[in-house]
Amino acid sequence: MTHDPNSTVMEKYYTAQRTSLPDLTLLALDIEFYFGYELAVHATRRAKLKSDHNNHI
Repeated sequence: MTHDPNSTVMEKYYTAQRTSLPDLTLLALDIEFYFGYELAVHATRRAKLKSDHNNHI
């Protein structure tokens, strides 16, 4: 099962509207989520490439 970042972002918008969070706080949450997700994807790809490389040696 893959993680869908869009559903999490939409959930944050919905929650923020209900709790009246300031827009800047919401923006910070989105930036933090986006970069955290991208870093996790990048780290996973690097680990797989390294594993594949080690398996070919």
